[in-house]
Amino acid sequence: MRKERYKYMQIGKICGFYSIGCCLDELYGLDDPLGFISIMVENCKYSGLTVVGEVFDIDLLLDIAKTFIPRDIKVSKIKLNAAEDILNILSENTRVILPVQSGKTPHYVVLQSHNGRIVTCCNGGMVEKHSYKKLFRLHKNVKNKYDWKKFEVCSKFDFYINCKRYKLSEQEIQMWSRDWKDNRERLKMLRKRGKQEVKMKGYCLLFYR
Repeated sequence: MRKERYKYMQIGKICGFYSIGCCLDELYGLDDPLGFISIMVENCKYSGLTVVGEVFDIDLLLDIAKTFIPRDIKVSKIKLNAAEDILNILSENTRVILPVQSGKTPHYVVLQSHNGRIVTCCNGGMVEKHSYKKLFRLHKNVKNKYDWKKFEVCSKFDFYINCKRYKLSEQEIQMWSRDWKDNRERLKMLRKRGKQEVKMKGYCLLFYR
């Protein structure tokens, strides 16, 4: 499957916040999407709603979205009963945040459009195409627990390689470097958090005008 780089990358373990920013940018237009996402993350860290940027509760993600979205944009929580529901709610004037399982970690991706059975989505800064049935399978595979013992931070070498590989802008490099240093310093503490309940399966968030 061929992947293309999106306009800006996800910086750190902030897929929920990144997805909100992506949806708003595509439907509304943001002057500084990465800056907007960073403000959301920092405000929610300060409020105790997230530690490193994780949001393992879709109701909490909905509340965060409602706090930051402009009045021109609406957001609703939608129940997913079947794979076809993905195609039914996705249109030119909508974007969808879909919970999926990505390796060991529950994750969010943005569904942008579909052409027949193939859905275009933004996954952390990479544009991908998947069948709607595969996306629904990934959604159904979302785990009910996240084990912080499995939390990982890349090495300095991998950080350097990623900067080159994804052709990061100066703003992206600065944000990624800050996030990387913070997580490296707190790695032992984060891994002591044990297991956390995950409430993401069965629903998605629909953004629309």
